[in-house]
Amino acid sequence: MRRLQKTYEGRVDILSVSTGNMRNSKLADQVGVAYTPTFVFVRPDGQIQSMMIGEVDEERLVQELDLLAKSNTTPQ
Repeated sequence: MRRLQKTYEGRVDILSVSTGNMRNSKLADQVGVAYTPTFVFVRPDGQIQSMMIGEVDEERLVQELDLLAKSNTTPQ
């Protein structure tokens, strides 16, 4: 994920949230995260674009991040 953070810097914000922290647990509950790892892709308008549960290969993550980066530059 660190390499992807550098690749998408300035186009997509990538955050890592540990559900062991009570504050982060509330966030996980809000978006419906029940298992780890879970990847949640949120558009600039706050809507969830997609969610992936479990181990995901880098190619699939890149596909979703590319879609998200495109939505960040598309006029609303």
